[in-house]
Amino acid sequence: MRRCLAASLALAMIAACAGCGDFRVSFRADLAQISGTVSVVHLTVVDSGDGTSITVTAVTLLSGGTSTTQNFCGNVVSQFPANTWVTVQFTPGATCGTLVSVTPHG
Repeated sequence: MRRCLAASLALAMIAACAGCGDFRVSFRADLAQISGTVSVVHLTVVDSGDGTSITVTAVTLLSGGTSTTQNFCGNVVSQFPANTWVTVQFTPGATCGTLVSVTPHG
């Protein structure tokens, strides 16, 4: 019963802060989430660390006066509309993250 109460309280606190700037929550250990306004989207090729090259999409998001750049595997440029607030869910990786979803807001 205490676990249910603690989980409910934690979810209530998360819901109360849903409008906060760069808000990150993950209920799966392998899933990350970032939010912000799409500032720069750049398709490039990087070394994967094992001598092979892979295509990545570098995305810079602005939130609360700070910027965050994340590399996503492959060409996903079309998923990131310029000057739009988005919430991005992805599976982190050593060289790039695997995109799960991009949700534009407003």
